[in-house]
Amino acid sequence: MSAMVIGYKKRYMNANLIIGLFWLLFFFLGMLFKERTYWTDYGWLLVSGFYLGTYLYQNRHGYLTLENGMLKINDPRNKHINLKEVTRFKYFAGDFILQSETQKLKINTHYLDEASLELLKTELAKYGLQQGTIRKVQVESNQPLQPPSTINQ
Repeated sequence: MSAMVIGYKKRYMNANLIIGLFWLLFFFLGMLFKERTYWTDYGWLLVSGFYLGTYLYQNRHGYLTLENGMLKINDPRNKHINLKEVTRFKYFAGDFILQSETQKLKINTHYLDEASLELLKTELAKYGLQQGTIRKVQVESNQPLQPPSTINQ
């Protein structure tokens, strides 16, 4: 199965591009019209690089990746969740909230365009995840259950 990439809204990504280009223009105009350049003037270049780098990263990787039942948010925190282990799914204030026994993942739907949002809903429905889903996950193991160990004091 190939990875499915759910991208950002074009409007959201274009805002990062425009802001980055604005700060880059501000930097070049400052260099052109100032008599003396200070080291702090390079901060505008740094800010521009941050916005343009964010735009390029978002354009290349998208907002979400779904591959082999693993849903991942493409950001530096590397948050992900296995959809087969999700015990709770709800929609609240524009966010999809997926919870397992050990993880919680929030997906902001305001970043997604309508087509991507419908595609995401369809893929989540394939795993039995719809608004208000609560399910128990069976743990498979060949080992018999052991009682909790006690500590002798």
